[in-house]
Amino acid sequence: MWKKAVHLMLISSLGLLTAAGCTGGDNGGAVIKPGGDNKAEGNTKQAKLPIRFYSQGYQTRIDVASHDVVTPFIENKFNLEFTEMYVNNDQPLKERLNQWIATKNLPDIMMMDKANANYAISTGQFADLTDYVKDMPSLQKWFPQEYWGRFTNDGKNYQIPTPVVNTNSNDPKFANDPYNSGKRLTSLQVREDLLAKAGYKFKPIKEIKKDTIDKGKKPTVEDFAIEPAIRTPEDFYQLLKKIKELNVTANGKPLIPLSFPIWAQFHFGSMFDFGHWTQDKDGTVDGFLGSKDAKKYHEYLNRLYQEGLLDKDFIIQKDDQLQTKAATGQLGVILAVLNLDAVRQSLLATDPSMELRVIPWPKMDPDKGFYDIYEGSFWRLLIRKDFPEIKRLTQYLDWTLSDEALDLMSWGPENAGIWKMQDGKKVFVDPQVESDMLTGKLGGKGADYYGLYAKQFYSKASYFGLGWYMARDYNPKSPLRSYPPNYDIYVMNSGMVGKGGYNVTGTASYGDGSKEAELVSNTYWTFTTLDVAKLLTPKTKEEFDKNWDTIKTKYMKDTNYEQAAKNMVQWFKANAPKK
Repeated sequence: MWKKAVHLMLISSLGLLTAAGCTGGDNGGAVIKPGGDNKAEGNTKQAKLPIRFYSQGYQTRIDVASHDVVTPFIENKFNLEFTEMYVNNDQPLKERLNQWIATKNLPDIMMMDKANANYAISTGQFADLTDYVKDMPSLQKWFPQEYWGRFTNDGKNYQIPTPVVNTNSNDPKFANDPYNSGKRLTSLQVREDLLAKAGYKFKPIKEIKKDTIDKGKKPTVEDFAIEPAIRTPEDFYQLLKKIKELNVTANGKPLIPLSFPIWAQFHFGSMFDFGHWTQDKDGTVDGFLGSKDAKKYHEYLNRLYQEGLLDKDFIIQKDDQLQTKAATGQLGVILAVLNLDAVRQSLLATDPSMELRVIPWPKMDPDKGFYDIYEGSFWRLLIRKDFPEIKRLTQYLDWTLSDEALDLMSWGPENAGIWKMQDGKKVFVDPQVESDMLTGKLGGKGADYYGLYAKQFYSKASYFGLGWYMARDYNPKSPLRSYPPNYDIYVMNSGMVGKGGYNVTGTASYGDGSKEAELVSNTYWTFTTLDVAKLLTPKTKEEFDKNWDTIKTKYMKDTNYEQAAKNMVQWFKANAPKK
């Protein structure tokens, strides 16, 4: 998921959230008592603990609530102070990290993907958390134990994973949960109005909801069927071609059949046998530009680009520009926008027929190519090794996965007056708050007003923890559980229809953490920004083949690809896929 990360959360340029300035202080190693009275042992008031945080997964700015009731409460409860929050920018992270190290200004906590975390750990500036992780019961509860090997370095735990629950699994705990709508998966979303005009037959989302969810029933994958089926890259090409032939305009410009962020070209390619390191049935391993279908995929991409089916600006546009295009009806099919809910609300406000629905992930081979990988987490937290109170910090982080924390961040503190007890359950006091929270409406008095957990995260405190990523898809303390079950049709559409693009069997990997695998990955990402245009612009097969051969030969040589692939064969032996 490099960049799935970056995934629906990335935008561009530097942003910095600042609350009050840092105030130092060491309380001699006093330990936070989750749910306690904010006092160190011996009844001495704990020193204020300032926390500076870096997140690779966000850029420019982070939306926080206008009336955040969660952050002040947590800061007071634990004598914490969430100070600076550094987010991603256009400067290469390694360069930025080295600057922080040189100036002795490392953030206290850094959230990164696997490749960058491995590099950061190699600098020797981050703490070995092996002994601390053992004393994090909430983390151990929610993180699948079989994936710990994918989050270690030389057998040590420098990384704290942010747990993700596979709610699309057949585990009865989730499958039989009347409040579980499944996990929302990043998927291709097409406008229903265009799909219908292009001659496809389907049952509209609103009718599926009326006939199933509104009657207390779960929809089935068959309810979301589209005819003719869109199963392969060629089927998808035909859809885009038909959308273009409609000659629809938006804001005075021709509608663009397809657009996605520059980083999503990697994931889009998983329609083919291309992308992440993948182990075949015969034990061979390949990935990135060494994948078996790497050339075939880029020929396909060239075809879409040359025929005007793919946004000509996808390489240079910022995520906020893509968001605007999608929200104003300029796109037919979208992938990985910044805020899908906001796009949907904007389209429906313009025209109720502009509903979005998921297309099954088109594939050349159902068993090959994966948009993303499930391995219990994607993001991981590192703590700088000279942080004065690591034990106190890890216990706080673990608390953010506790029932107490999830409840607090879902409902707000009691003294905020947002909820009351009724028939043994919490319910919202204000009807508008209740409506906005249960429907996910933004811009009113819901999650983005009070800073509560929702599909997006609105309290500043929610970013300084571990529970936010899990609660997005599975929250045992969700306010929805105080009301009659009401499945989320959009999450179910995504989870049921899009799951074919996700690897859950362990036959795919982000890499083994070695320098060779990292070079293969990093060189690929450089290619996506500097050299992919050489494969998009050729108008003849001869020119394309010439450019491809040059790029592929240089890539294989510069990355020592063959050695990286051999390393990954050994890694898969040590981290065997599920049978």
